[in-house]
Order: sequence, then C-alpha cells, then structure tokens
Amino acid sequence: MKNKDELTSIEDKIKVLYIVGGGHSGSTILSLILGTSPEVHAAGEIKFYNEHKILDHPMWNYIENVCMCGEDANDCPFWKEVELQVDGELNIFHYSSLTDKFLTALKILWPFYHIQKTTQANDDYELFKMLDIEARKRKLDVKYILDSSKSVARLMHLHTHPQLDVKVIFLVRDGRAYVNSYAKAYRQGFFSWIGQWIINNFLTLRYLKKEKIDFYYLSYNALCLETELQLTAIGEKFNFRVPDNYVQLVNDMEYHIRAGNPSRSSLNNFSGLEIDEKWRHEMPRYKRVVSSILLYLFNRWWVY
Repeated sequence: MKNKDELTSIEDKIKVLYIVGGGHSGSTILSLILGTSPEVHAAGEIKFYNEHKILDHPMWNYIENVCMCGEDANDCPFWKEVELQVDGELNIFHYSSLTDKFLTALKILWPFYHIQKTTQANDDYELFKMLDIEARKRKLDVKYILDSSKSVARLMHLHTHPQLDVKVIFLVRDGRAYVNSYAKAYRQGFFSWIGQWIINNFLTLRYLKKEKIDFYYLSYNALCLETELQLTAIGEKFNFRVPDNYVQLVNDMEYHIRAGNPSRSSLNNFSGLEIDEKWRHEMPRYKRVVSSILLYLFNRWWVY
C-alpha cells in the first residue's frame, strides 16, 4: 500500500503529451486533432514561450506571433490568465545554438549518460501546472497538456523532473516532403536538410530506446492513410479518446496555441488529412532523384 507522500506525489504529477520529431512534420495538425479530445489541451510549441514574450524578437513575424484564438500571443486571454498565476519570470527550456545541439548529440550517443531526476526543469513544471489549471476551467476532464515542441533536447530536459509524467509520440514524415518544405521556407541548404532529417530522427530514436522510454511511433503517411485507426491506437495507448467528429471540431474549436506552423492561422476549412506529395512537382527533377536515392533506406525504415 502506498504511503501518503507517495500518493501526494502521484496526484501532483502533471501529465504531458509530447510530440517529438523533425520540424515541418505535421505536428501542428496532429496537435489540433488530438486537442479535440476533452482530455487533451493543445498548447503548441512551448519551447518558444520566452521568445514570444519579446515583441520584436527577430524570429517572429506577425502571423507566427498570433495565438490561434486570433489574439496576439501576449494578449490572448487564456495565456494572460496563465501568466498571472506564474510566480516570477520563467526560463522555459529551449536549446537552439549549434553548441547546445552538439552537446545533446554527445549525451545521446554516450552510452553511460542517463537521465537523472532533478528539479532542473522546475520552470517548465510550473508553466505546465498553470496551463493545467487554466485548461481545466475550459475542459473539466483534461488529463494531458500537449506540447508539440518536437525537440529531443527539450524532451530530455522534461524527463529530468520527477513531477512531470511525459508521454511521447514520435512523429516521422517522408524525408523528401521534409526537405521540400524546408527548402521552400529557407531557399537553401538542400543537402543540409537531408542530413538534418536523418540525424534528428536517428538521435531521437536512439535516445528513446537507450532510456527505454515507452512511446508511440507514428508515420505521418500512415496517419493520413489510416487516420481513424491511428487516432484510436494513440487514444488506447495514452487512455483518452479523440471524438469521431474531430474534423468538424478542428474547424469549430477555439484553440490557444502559440507558435507552430503559421499555416494554422488560415486553417478554417479542414476536411481531413492528406499525404503531402508536393515535393513531386515542386522540387527540381535532379533533387527529387537525389533525395529519393539518399533517403530511400531511411524512409523504408522510419516512414513506410
């Protein structure tokens, strides 16, 4: 029988549903769909919390700094209520420099490095706790706060805190679609995007298996082809249910999501998931051929 302290510890834990994987992978639309569940509150890419508070931060343009409810991210009534309850300034974890990424890779590849439970992620825990409180005012049955930050470094950080119960969805998209999406956004770096997709997925999978973390492996292509099957499986894995009318709810619900793909701001005619094969006609032929050859085995292992 558990003693009083153990019971209190379990009750105080905040459940986080974390989407890990590469950027431009479909995490935004997945978080919207999962957020239609009465038991899930989709909060967006929380790793950008501090950047959003800097109004003239060079990372943001107007669209990206708008909460999905339509208000500026710093004027959204939901997020303002969250911040009113926060005690002092929070330093939410976000590794972005090359040095940080290199050190993260070393930790994952170093066989003797393992997660140590500490209060290192206490600021993140405090933010999740306030999000949980505010989310329950709108959805009484909320179990999970969904963080779609995708960063494996952030996942490692959150796992250090003993009061965060982090459940993981590892989302992987066809590497060619990933490369095409980044190439359109940044107009350069074709081979670097290929390398980034391979390295990011390899390190993420290596970390999850090394730490023996239970996770749901999700191919974005499989999600598009068998949406209801995959959503049911995710719900069974983490003990919540996505409503059958999720398509209508995605269009009708008011979300309070910060960051993520800016296309979400115009997502008001969602009719269901479709496989993104724009790369077939948007990429020059030689890039289609080269990327298909270089990514063939990795796509077979991780996506198809």
